[in-house]
Amino acid sequence: MAPGAPASGPRPLSLTILTGPNPGESLSKPGVSSLKIGRIKTGNTFSIKSASISSKHAEILWDDSPAAGGAWFLVDLGSTNGTQLNGNSKCLEGQRYPLRDQDVIHLGPDTQLQVSIEAAEAEAAGLTVEAKLNAEAQRVATSIQVAAAAMIASIREEWQLQRQDLEALLTC
Repeated sequence: MAPGAPASGPRPLSLTILTGPNPGESLSKPGVSSLKIGRIKTGNTFSIKSASISSKHAEILWDDSPAAGGAWFLVDLGSTNGTQLNGNSKCLEGQRYPLRDQDVIHLGPDTQLQVSIEAAEAEAAGLTVEAKLNAEAQRVATSIQVAAAAMIASIREEWQLQRQDLEALLTC
């Protein structure tokens, strides 16, 4: 491949479930240019069992047109509870939002997915070992922070339930 030539096919992309069902699970499907995410298996590349995720919730598309320059995009498919990118306002149905490595996709109120996009050869060749390690350290730190926040929320919820149970027992 000539220097500066576009890579053939989509850059490998994987999703890691940060919060929601099966936290820590990694979802990837090498060699495809479209990934559909929803609550049901039929018609989706990945199904995530959560009541807050629509049956056909979102799609991630690869676009190698000259205008896009070879990039992944997030599209909300008209989900009931919405899709957000990095905690920003809800994505508009059918609108394409460019994805970058380490972005966080919110599917409804409960499920967060971290995006990992493999660097193109030209990008990877230009990084020093230190820069690569710093990028990986940042990715891990972000993942840990999000997982810790989810654990804290879960512990608080469990504590509230136990407190309510104890208060109910004391009023008897």
